[in-house]
Amino acid sequence: MTVRPRAARWLAAPTLALAVALVAGSGPAGAALPDPLPGTATSKFFTGWFPYWYGTLGGATEISRLVAHSGPEGYVGEVMVFTMYSRYRTGGIQDPVCVHDGSDVKATECARTAPTATQAAQRDTLHAAGIKVFPSFTDDGSRLALSGVMADPVKRAALVTAQRDYVVNNGYDGIDLDYEGFAFRDGSSTWDATRPGWILYVKALSAALHAQGKLLSVTVPAGYPTVGAGYKRSSGYTVYAWADIIDSIDRLRLMTYDYSYDTAGPIGPSAWVDEVASDAVEELGRANAPKVWLGIAAYGYDWRTASACQNPSASRKRTRYPADAIRVYNEAVAGTNGRRLVTDSYRWDTTSGEYTYQYIYADVDTKTQQACSTTREVWFQDALSHERRALIAAKYGLGGVAMWALGDERDDTWTRLTA
Repeated sequence: MTVRPRAARWLAAPTLALAVALVAGSGPAGAALPDPLPGTATSKFFTGWFPYWYGTLGGATEISRLVAHSGPEGYVGEVMVFTMYSRYRTGGIQDPVCVHDGSDVKATECARTAPTATQAAQRDTLHAAGIKVFPSFTDDGSRLALSGVMADPVKRAALVTAQRDYVVNNGYDGIDLDYEGFAFRDGSSTWDATRPGWILYVKALSAALHAQGKLLSVTVPAGYPTVGAGYKRSSGYTVYAWADIIDSIDRLRLMTYDYSYDTAGPIGPSAWVDEVASDAVEELGRANAPKVWLGIAAYGYDWRTASACQNPSASRKRTRYPADAIRVYNEAVAGTNGRRLVTDSYRWDTTSGEYTYQYIYADVDTKTQQACSTTREVWFQDALSHERRALIAAKYGLGGVAMWALGDERDDTWTRLTA
């Protein structure tokens, strides 16, 4: 199986339409979750990333859900708002703090010193419910730009100061550092050289935030799905140096999804997630287990697996859809739906702990305009998948689970986690 265990979230704005069909089915009943573990970082076992693109309209419902599941009897204690980025260009642009405001005008977003009115209102609503709020910073930069900043003492200090000041001045509880781009953009051949600067940067940011009573969360890829003798999970992405930063940070979010990326397969199979959790505890020590959180996916992928067309139509090889869309658009449809014929009723795959099904798309060759068919395969995580991964987190005494992305999940995720 070809795999690509990464999030690629800087490209992950949700698609609004779903061009697949599905026969309704149901998974096995799941065991009730344990009470929130007293040893976790927040005594709450559920969090997630809330994207800026949901704004006021889509955001209101999700914010209400988070608030409803907070408090003494709830399981939500913190949220990462996906609203920030750092922008660097080699020899050019140096913008440590930029705020997504919906305009996508970089000069405007990187000149902001405060959240938008909607973001501020959402922060205040979450705070009123006792929920900690961490703005997530991603990286937008050219190859080697951010790694150069982290390696330079003056530029590194400027980045740390700007991020600390934004959090302090705008009343946030800390930062979620979701720098993924530099690792994949620069390439693994650069990681040995980049790692020392990364470690220095994380430690400096941690010290600056802790001095102000703020927290630091770091989000990283989970690692490769196959291991060899003596392999440690973070060695798949050595640049992130889990063991070197764990004592400085407050949360380590492991993105245990996108196990299958280039070819069809589970999003984050439960056996792999269990292995990641076990290896993390072994590598970082049981005392640090409460800092570790497992990622869960509120989405699925629809892959093209075979085609009789020499030149398939615009249907892409792989398309990402929110979990709520996969279920809502398909539960009421069986058999033929337009140009789609379901050949495999959606079913619970016990091995992976996910749902899957196949369908045939009545395609048209883009050059000959002749009718032809394309076979597609869908995998997605739903409420039962989320419950199973929360139980894995509990098994190893981890902090809990973190969902990408809040707003894409089905309503039954909330009820199943409450059960």
